[in-house]
Amino acid sequence: MESHSSVYEARYGWYRRSVVAALISLLPLALGLALQLPAWCVVLFSVAFGGLGVITTVVVASSRRVAVRMDDRGVTLGRVPLPTGSRELSVPWEDIELVRVWQPRIGSSTFPKAQYISLERRAGSPPLTGHPDLFRPSNVAEELPPASKKLSWCELDPARLQAAVTAFAPEVRLVLEG
Repeated sequence: MESHSSVYEARYGWYRRSVVAALISLLPLALGLALQLPAWCVVLFSVAFGGLGVITTVVVASSRRVAVRMDDRGVTLGRVPLPTGSRELSVPWEDIELVRVWQPRIGSSTFPKAQYISLERRAGSPPLTGHPDLFRPSNVAEELPPASKKLSWCELDPARLQAAVTAFAPEVRLVLEG
């Protein structure tokens, strides 16, 4: 039986990372206006270089869909609400050995790096039927276990994450890196 106080959900929403992404996507519009380009040129420039980013961020962050859920059945990595082929992935606790929250190493960059959650599965676990992130950057593709999710438009609460793992699967380790 599920203890509702221990259930952990992280939803897509307007967090620091998603607000920054939306603002960066608006830079072409600001640049076009600052350069006093003709209106048609500002619109074309903005749509071509920033429009997709703004639309993507608004759709995903406003959806408030579940990105990560931990309950008595296991861990669910939700799908991104975009037509990317992304699918929800549920992994039962008995198949999970380790839950790891981490950031890839990308040189010496000080730019905030994307955060990932990975579920390292026990040997002999049945094959996965879905995968939440179809498109993975080539610089981290080798590091990603199959049950992984990039956390671009959501934020995790480490204390509540630890409480959920402890409540539902005390034998599963939680590793928080970066």
